[in-house]
Amino acid sequence: MFEVCRSDEYNKLFIKLSRNYQHILERFEDRLCANPYIGKQLTYEFFREKKFDNRRALFFIYPEHRKVLLLTIVTKETQESAMKWLRKNLDTLKTAIPNKPNEHA
Repeated sequence: MFEVCRSDEYNKLFIKLSRNYQHILERFEDRLCANPYIGKQLTYEFFREKKFDNRRALFFIYPEHRKVLLLTIVTKETQESAMKWLRKNLDTLKTAIPNKPNEHA
C-alpha cells in the first residue's frame, strides 16, 4: 500500500471544490493507495494526471518510499501554466519526500 499525501496547493484548491468533487477526489485518493499508476503518464513514469470532467489532479509517485504526492488540481485552461511551474521545479519536487499525510483519512 502507498501513502497518499497532499501538497499545500492541492489542499487549498481541494477545499474550494464542491462537496461532490471533494467526494470524487477522496475516492480517487483511496484508490491511489492500492494502485498509484492509475491515470495518464505525463513525461515521466512518476508524474501522472487523472481527469475528472474538466479538472485534472496532478501527482508524483515516489515508489522507493511508497508515497504519492498530490500536487495540484487544474483545468484545461490552467494546466499549461501549472505544467511549466512543475517542470521548472521538477528536481526539487522529485527529491522532496512528502510527509503530509492525507487529511481525509
